[in-house]
Amino acid sequence: MRNLPFSLAPVILLLLCSSWENLSGQSVPSHDTTYFETYARQVVGRMYFSRKFTGFHVQYEGIDQPFEYEPNTTRNIGIGASYNWLTLNLAYGFGFLNPDRGEGETRYLDLQSHLYLGKFNIDLFGQFYKGYYLNNSQDPQGDTYVRPDLKVTELGTSVQYVFNHRKFSFKAAFQNTEYQKKSAGSWLLGWDVFYGNVRADSSLIPGYLELEGADYDQLKFIKTGPVGGYAYTLVINRSVYITGSAYLALNTGVYSLKSETIDIHEPYVSLDYGLRLAAGYNSHRLNIGGFYVIQEVQTESNYHNILTTGNFRFIAAYRFPHKF
Repeated sequence: MRNLPFSLAPVILLLLCSSWENLSGQSVPSHDTTYFETYARQVVGRMYFSRKFTGFHVQYEGIDQPFEYEPNTTRNIGIGASYNWLTLNLAYGFGFLNPDRGEGETRYLDLQSHLYLGKFNIDLFGQFYKGYYLNNSQDPQGDTYVRPDLKVTELGTSVQYVFNHRKFSFKAAFQNTEYQKKSAGSWLLGWDVFYGNVRADSSLIPGYLELEGADYDQLKFIKTGPVGGYAYTLVINRSVYITGSAYLALNTGVYSLKSETIDIHEPYVSLDYGLRLAAGYNSHRLNIGGFYVIQEVQTESNYHNILTTGNFRFIAAYRFPHKF
């Protein structure tokens, strides 16, 4: 089994979030219809191409180039549908989209979900990966440096309040259930918390480099802090849209590095970030476009470790006219 080829949206998490949303009276949020329209009570069907990933990068003090460990995850083709608060997607990584390029085998369960609830965005991360390759370096024989023993676990959430939710819609660009007709933006403010665990059978820094004091084989961290950012959608001729959103998180936490010779526990402060980019064509019935969502968390020390989680998707969606 090369990996876990099916990708199913975490419906239970959506149900929990929708229950909170209904209790707060936000299932169909109040908004300015001259800026965007909502199609919450219409079925939205979609076909899409996607790829998810969680990479692990190490920047050791004294070495200019970081070591970029990347998973060999599948490129998937999928179908899905949305109605009101519920979204369900099913995807499969067909062989013709995923040729074997000598990058090793990655087994993974990627449960990242990005929920857009009008007033709030909620990002949920449950990443479980095993098997990586070194993307920007090779071993002394010139071959791809493959690490089937490297395991990465990341759990976390980021919640942001959307101040201008009456005029600005994240759903229009990232969920296909709304239609932004005029340009608008919004400030974002929230909080996040993350836990990470990276471990391997030998040093996380390639052993062939023989770096003194750099032989740790396990990293753990937990961190939390405030989040602030801004989002904006530029609409051209009421149909073409370009959306960008960026936020920074000032996180504090503790991390540990371990091996047979190292046992380090230290507090730290880091500046993490998240980006959302989207572009495409939108109308009352049709939405064709793509988006890219990325989240980076890191530890600051002589051993600079970074976990980067991303989701790329190209979508063709149709809103069926019948209302339920």
